[in-house]
Amino acid sequence: MTALGQSTSNFLQELSSLMSPMKALRASAGTSQPVLSSQEVQTVFYHVPELRDVHQNFCSGLKARLDAQSQTELVSSEETGTACRNSELEVGDMFLKMINHLSLYGGFIENYEKAVEVVRKCTQSDPRFRTLAESLMSNNTADKTRTKYTLEALLYKPLDRVTKTTLALQDLLKTTPVEHKDYAVLQEVLRLSRSFLSGINESSQSKRGVTLSHGMRRQLIRDGFVVDVSESVRSLRHLFLYTDLLLCTRFKHAARGKQDQYRFSWYLPLAGLKLHWAADEERSPEVNIRLHTLRTKLYLLRQQLQQNTKGTKIMALAARNKKKLEQMELMLLTYSPVYRLELHSPSGKELSFEVDGAKSMKVLCVAQSDGQEDSVLGKTSVELEPQTLSHQWRRQTLQLGQVDVTLSLKYTSHPLEAPSLTVQQPVVFGVSIETVAQQEGVLVPHVVRCCVEEVERRGLDEVGIYRISGTTTDINMLKSAFNSNLREAVTRLRSAEVNAVAGLLKLYIRDLPESLIPAEMFQSLAKTLGIQDLNSRLASMLSLLDSCPDVNRHTFLFLLHHLQRVAQRQDINKMSLLNLATVFGPSLLRPPVAGLGHNGPTVDISQEVVIQAQVIFSYLQCNNLPGARTSIPYDSDPDDETTYM
Repeated sequence: MTALGQSTSNFLQELSSLMSPMKALRASAGTSQPVLSSQEVQTVFYHVPELRDVHQNFCSGLKARLDAQSQTELVSSEETGTACRNSELEVGDMFLKMINHLSLYGGFIENYEKAVEVVRKCTQSDPRFRTLAESLMSNNTADKTRTKYTLEALLYKPLDRVTKTTLALQDLLKTTPVEHKDYAVLQEVLRLSRSFLSGINESSQSKRGVTLSHGMRRQLIRDGFVVDVSESVRSLRHLFLYTDLLLCTRFKHAARGKQDQYRFSWYLPLAGLKLHWAADEERSPEVNIRLHTLRTKLYLLRQQLQQNTKGTKIMALAARNKKKLEQMELMLLTYSPVYRLELHSPSGKELSFEVDGAKSMKVLCVAQSDGQEDSVLGKTSVELEPQTLSHQWRRQTLQLGQVDVTLSLKYTSHPLEAPSLTVQQPVVFGVSIETVAQQEGVLVPHVVRCCVEEVERRGLDEVGIYRISGTTTDINMLKSAFNSNLREAVTRLRSAEVNAVAGLLKLYIRDLPESLIPAEMFQSLAKTLGIQDLNSRLASMLSLLDSCPDVNRHTFLFLLHHLQRVAQRQDINKMSLLNLATVFGPSLLRPPVAGLGHNGPTVDISQEVVIQAQVIFSYLQCNNLPGARTSIPYDSDPDDETTYM
């Protein structure tokens, strides 16, 4: 806690240094030779005074409570010989008050590019401003040292502060006992802070060089995809290496016409960073089966793409296959991030190795000597084309300058047959909901409950939740996990994009062989829409719902209660009851299929969509929906097992 207070004090000093030239610049704006115009001063220092006031109040309040805590411990120690525990200190309300001012940071970040643009332009064009902007000083409250900053460097500090505050909250929550009064509050504050961070996308200066201090610039050195392993769950992440830190983000594809986004995961300063190499754990049989199946599908897709065919439909199919190929390659990278080389030396002089999917192999020969720099003796490249290699070992000698290297190469194709599965968890997707519920011994399938809980945990403030879908790759990964290992699926769900979680729920409902509301009820529900009185219409619709099977009825009610909670935040997530009804209507209620025992009047397809949306919308308007029971009661009193949502 002391370190946090110190960090906040330093940040206040930096904000004060940032504001130090503001009064002088405002005063000069009214003269005949202004350094900056009034509008430029407003742009450069937008929300800076407000941010300083917020952190000044937080710092003063924190110091007061720490001093009071220290005094209490001192008195307690003198009187009883024992000190009070730090866990008695309560600061959650202070963090909540500070985090409620995130809108100030939002405004600052939106304005940041304009502010930097003004600073850079005036630094180049006006010597007076350049002298001012490159010689700002800030005091360090810990060691009393003074650091020289540029104005641009100090403008970056509030952006950096958001991330540091989130990390500090994360560390504070880890050391706070669950029974402490602050624990629940800090959890909520951390959620709000993370949600705010996730909204900062690539366009907010994540890839630009930024002046950090005098003569020093943060620049992007390299970036690429890596597999981040947390709690045995593999997730594909985009890693950025800057001159002073390592930034890990979640890449999120945006809808057509909009910018892709990078959502913050974690970052590490390079100073003092230590790297430790560890061998990857042996893959489980389930993962090996998944990889085998994936490679088989990849091979077949590549074969289809290599066929020389023409025509508009064929070209469209090829484009879809290319997209599938890219998604599968990302899945393969996630489960098997490195094409592992299995090396051994039978004779002590030769190496035998296997590669998977490589098109060429680079051979580099390096001479190593003690006390001297390594020198390259020679290098070459070998093409690994199936047409030029045989299924038998073939020796080949490569000349690498001063040395010759002898290789033995052969080609082995992937088996096309699907791998045989031994023991496998019953699949969840595409199976009757009654079958799934019976397998799990519940009334609402686990996949529905898990998705709803996750969306309510961190997705209620997501703009366009359920309307903007997650990436197909992420959704398919989650689907595969629920079809194979429930425990792994739940763990993976917690780290997945919330839009992918929402997309998984929609996919599950859409993949049901029969809609949640039986098709034979379509005509009856359509007729209720003609009842003008809303209360009478809802009573009739609820009466019809009673005739549904238990699993269908309780799952449907469970979803309705959830969607009502989503709509309660429509001022933030922009998802009204009607929007949600439009999204879910076609999958929750399907019209009967002609020729399958249906003899009623047919409905025009354009009317079907309207009916589907209006029926779900009417249910969502009901303020007295029955409670949804999620599990099967174990005693004679079913009310004891009812979960009222």
